[in-house]
Amino acid sequence: MKQLKRSIILCFVGTTISLTIAELVLALLLREVFTSYYGISGAVAVATGTLVVNIIMCAALIMVLPAAWLFSRLITKKMNAEIQRQTDERNMLYANIAHDLKTPMTSILGYAKALGDKKVELEQSEIVIDRIYQKAKQTDELLNMLFEYTKLQTEGYPLNKTETDICSIVRRAAAGQYEAFEEKNIRLEIDIPDEKIPVSCDMLQMTRAVGNLVINAYKHNDEGNRVGIMVRKDAGRIFIIVADTGRDIRKEESEIIFEPFVSSDTSRNAACGSGLGLAIAKKIVEKHGGTLTVEHKEAGYVKEFVISIPV
Repeated sequence: MKQLKRSIILCFVGTTISLTIAELVLALLLREVFTSYYGISGAVAVATGTLVVNIIMCAALIMVLPAAWLFSRLITKKMNAEIQRQTDERNMLYANIAHDLKTPMTSILGYAKALGDKKVELEQSEIVIDRIYQKAKQTDELLNMLFEYTKLQTEGYPLNKTETDICSIVRRAAAGQYEAFEEKNIRLEIDIPDEKIPVSCDMLQMTRAVGNLVINAYKHNDEGNRVGIMVRKDAGRIFIIVADTGRDIRKEESEIIFEPFVSSDTSRNAACGSGLGLAIAKKIVEKHGGTLTVEHKEAGYVKEFVISIPV
């Protein structure tokens, strides 16, 4: 929306300046013509030239006005469509937030009421209390992710950039989930250069982005699958690749999978997550002037999430 408004203003200013310059140039040319070829005195030539220019400009305006009116209608229609799209997107976001918060809250209320009404046997109470804790933790994690996503949505969100070894960031992200992959019997394949690859980035945010991709691979792969985590440098860019042998992502899915509350699974649940992880990762990468895409280029893997950032 801001880009659209900026374009309209620039177009208006540019047109005004162009018309003014054209009017001055045309007036000077006509003055020279009347003076040189028709021998008309300077003052009369200026007056005559000005009159001719005004007639030409009025004729041009008469021809331009319908086009300007049509352009205005098209711009208004486009702005209204953009406003409606943003409103629909916001409403969908609110609906998804309510859905994802309601599920654990319903469980918490049910367990708490059962404890309060003494409907839980003493030996089962610890299990119920642990479930309440896990559901509360799930709710807290969702709220924290919503907070992060909301912050990243703002244009003025500051990045604390420092020169950081990107290989170290990716190694830590992989090591942090290594035990989880082992427990799920998912083979983790690491291909990260031993030498340092320095890059200017916000270390905390980039660690979160890479970590979200690794966690996403863990959540959406089954026992026996393979997950590859790779770092490459080519043509002045850094590529961080998280590939797997799990379910493929179709083209139509890859176009929306980075939207908040969208999951590659057919339904969202506690196991699959809210879908905010990929949305946050994409926002962080874009803040660094990079891209996050789904590709199908790595031999031996079904798909890969690829972060590309400038060195």
